[in-house]
Amino acid sequence: MSPSADRESFQRVLDGFLGRHPHRSGPVAVDAPDPWRARARIGTLELRPLAEGDVAVLADFAARLGADSRTLFCPYPWDDPAALERAFQGAIAQARDHIDAMVVLTDGAATVGHAFLWKAGGNPYSAADGLEIPELGVAVADAWQGRGLGGLLVRWLQAVAAGLGRDAVELTTAPANDRGWSTYRSAGFEHLGDIRTPLGVDVTAATLGQAVATAWRVERQMAWVVRADQRERILAHLARKRAEAGTATP
Repeated sequence: MSPSADRESFQRVLDGFLGRHPHRSGPVAVDAPDPWRARARIGTLELRPLAEGDVAVLADFAARLGADSRTLFCPYPWDDPAALERAFQGAIAQARDHIDAMVVLTDGAATVGHAFLWKAGGNPYSAADGLEIPELGVAVADAWQGRGLGGLLVRWLQAVAAGLGRDAVELTTAPANDRGWSTYRSAGFEHLGDIRTPLGVDVTAATLGQAVATAWRVERQMAWVVRADQRERILAHLARKRAEAGTATP
């Protein structure tokens, strides 16, 4: 994808968000030299890649998540401060090295959203089947929920995945996450089945045996197919992943 095509793709995401939320005001700008570096501003909101020195930014976001939100969004070990800081540092390193696509959404000085595509730079697990399928996670700070920001983050990372030429995007969501379910469905994700998911760690790393989870939860596996010509292979791969996860031991 050319730089101009990159920018147009991300501009469409912003235009769609503003169309759904016409009350938003202020300057709108998109800078997308490539999918990894895409960023945008909508009034006081800034959506940008995670960067060096952003441990405090992630910590600010964590402080804005209540207990229920942390239960639903749990890629990090929330209850272990030392491990949490190491996990934030690891996330920043993964973003820096273009292994994971990580973004934050700020509103002035407040960090109000965080989202990622694990293994956007190449997923060894799906690559074994000749596919590239990163895994999406997204959360919005409690006081900013209900404003369409989750949908903005989801669609932004869909544009990242498409710009990187990925075959599909996978996610899992807890059965109790009704708001997330609605957001994902409206963004074109389809429910494939239930899958046993590790909590508090990078799920793809755990799947590859590179991280150890101490807790698991049965969640709904969903996918958004980017390359329609690979749909049958994508669905077969994700069905095998569900089957393998179902036989894993905690």
